[in-house]
Amino acid sequence: MAGVPSAMPRRKTAPPPVQPTRRRRGSGSVSVRSDSRVVVTLPADLDPERRPLYSPPGTRTAWASVEQAARWLDAEVARRRNPAPERATGDEQLGAYLARWYRLYSPTWPERTATAYRQSLRLFAGIAAVRLSELTHEVVQGALARLQQATWRRTRKDGTPTGEPKPYSARTLQQARTALGLALEGLVPDVLAANPVRRTRLGRRQPPTQPVWDGAQAERFLAAAEATEPQHALALRLILHRGLRRGEVLALCWADLDERRAVLTVDETAGRRAGQTGDTKGRRSREIPLSRDLLARLAAHRAGRRRPTPWVFANPETGLPWSVETLRAAADRAIRAAGLPRISLKDMRATCATLLLDQGEPLPRVSELLGHADVSVTARAYQRVLRLTEARAADVAEGLDAAFVRAAGSGQTVEIRPSGTENGTPGRDQVSG
Repeated sequence: MAGVPSAMPRRKTAPPPVQPTRRRRGSGSVSVRSDSRVVVTLPADLDPERRPLYSPPGTRTAWASVEQAARWLDAEVARRRNPAPERATGDEQLGAYLARWYRLYSPTWPERTATAYRQSLRLFAGIAAVRLSELTHEVVQGALARLQQATWRRTRKDGTPTGEPKPYSARTLQQARTALGLALEGLVPDVLAANPVRRTRLGRRQPPTQPVWDGAQAERFLAAAEATEPQHALALRLILHRGLRRGEVLALCWADLDERRAVLTVDETAGRRAGQTGDTKGRRSREIPLSRDLLARLAAHRAGRRRPTPWVFANPETGLPWSVETLRAAADRAIRAAGLPRISLKDMRATCATLLLDQGEPLPRVSELLGHADVSVTARAYQRVLRLTEARAADVAEGLDAAFVRAAGSGQTVEIRPSGTENGTPGRDQVSG
């Protein structure tokens, strides 16, 4: 028809490519050909020739989607690697059953899930020899109670332990309890009348007492650090006197120092790689007041640098910040030189807070200095010190009341003076009439 444009042929557009799901190593592969056909390949241990499969063996119905093919592959791998799983009996030991259960179901899990379950079930090695018929609520509860008191340490690739022993976290114990309960659920009711994990409870763990030094021990340590570790002594002094975290000390730059206002801005923490920094814990910056002594020490430290670097505490050879291990090793050498009980860098930070609270520093000020998100965090962490401070204040108040009673009967005046002022040394407040 005149005046009507001829219809333009529609351009054929290729369907959007289907991205196959990523799979764990050794679990086979699922891919999509250019003609949109889904191809499945079994793992090499099940099919050394790695022949492509366009449909389940024995059928001609191709897979409709990558997800359908992945589900079939997971089930096929589990079936071939665990042919005809044996039926559990009451005489079977718990360790053997858990190993068989994990081999049967782990191929269908994501890699992170499989790793988490393997590590969780490994924690019950203490009851691995218990027969399933003898597995009761009391046995599982006892194992969980022992785990709450146990500690663990990191290990290097060669198997040697490193770091300090740590207790298992509440999250780790809860994950272990969940994994064991899921594994035993398949034994009900044929082997077990009820799942023994259901009645177990994780008791509330008492927080361990954090080791700290008193004031005399802290000064002995700093004196030893000045003598044996002069290049690390100032960093350790900032942890003990100002409560900085170890990563915060190592991330300090000269741009963070305001000599006119005598403050040090803390807004970053050191990462795992040298020179890598990130946000502080809680992602909050704070200003640390500096005394004249600390300002003088920082100026002397800056003047003694071998090469210009933006970092306050840096390796003179590379110009990059020290690692945490370097600072920890320097602290350990100073501790041995001073003959003091060993504490960690985190415990030195706790020593700073304890000494400040013991001297009567207000709790909000200590919380701000430590960089805690809320005052309640500081109160929970140092409740023992706060109780001692309150008890000391109560002793002073009782002494004051008794002095007023005595003064009322004798007509004397009452004054409060620090104890030890007769000898020129400060001490606890005492009441005299």
